[in-house]
Amino acid sequence: VGKDLKKAREYYLLSAKQGFAPAQNDYGLSCISEGDFNTAEAEKWVRKSAEQDYAPAQFHLAYFYANGVGVKADMNDFLHWIEKAVEQDYKKAKYMLASFYMTAPEEHRDVDASVTLLKELAAENFTPAINDLIPCYGSGIGTEKNIDSAMHLLRKAVALEYAPALTTLGQAYANPRDVPIEQNFDSAMFYLQKAAAQGYPNAMASIGEMYGRGLGMEKPDLSKAQEWMKKATDRGFSAQQVTQQN
Repeated sequence: VGKDLKKAREYYLLSAKQGFAPAQNDYGLSCISEGDFNTAEAEKWVRKSAEQDYAPAQFHLAYFYANGVGVKADMNDFLHWIEKAVEQDYKKAKYMLASFYMTAPEEHRDVDASVTLLKELAAENFTPAINDLIPCYGSGIGTEKNIDSAMHLLRKAVALEYAPALTTLGQAYANPRDVPIEQNFDSAMFYLQKAAAQGYPNAMASIGEMYGRGLGMEKPDLSKAQEWMKKATDRGFSAQQVTQQN
C-alpha cells in the first residue's frame, strides 16, 4: 500500500506541475496526510489550485486560514476563500460558512445567514445541514420555532442513515422530554445500535448508559455498560461527555 501511495503522489505531482488544478489540490493535501506533514508545501500547491478557481481547493485553503495550517490564521482570508467556493455552490464550503456564521465571534456572527445556507443545503439532502437545522426549528434559532418541522428533518436525516440523527432519535426514544414521541426503549436501542455500527461514539456512550441504568431491561448490566463506554472513549468520547450524557 505504501508503494501505491508513493506512486499516486508522483502522478499527482507530475500533473500538478503541468497546471492541472485537481492534481495540485490532491498533491497539496497528500503533503499533510501521508506522513510528511509538510504544511508549507501543502499550502503552496492548494493555493495554486485555488487560484485557478477550483472550488475544493478554495475550501481547503479557507480551512488552512481558519486553522493556521501552513499560513498564519486569518479570518479575513478565510472568508475570502470560503466565499469564493460558496459562489461555485460547493456544498462543503456552504456548510463550513454556515457553521462559521452560527458560532463566530459577535462581529462575524450571522445566525440568519447561517440558517439560510443550512436550508439550501437541506433541500439538497446534505445530511449534516439537515441535522443542524433540527435544533434551529426545535428552539426557534434563526427561524420560527416549529417542532413538526424539526421532527420532519430528524426523520429525513434518519432515513439517510446519518449517525448523529440516528443517535438523536435513539436518545429521544429513551428520554422524550419535549419531543412528541412516546418512550420506547426497544426503539431507542435499535437506532443507537445503527449509529454505533457506523462507529459513532456518542451512540456507543448512550448504549452504555442504557445498560448502566437498565433502561428497557430487567436490571442494569454494568459489564456491558463499561464495555460500551470503553468503545466510546476509545473513539474520542471524553470522560466529561460521558458524565454529561443523560
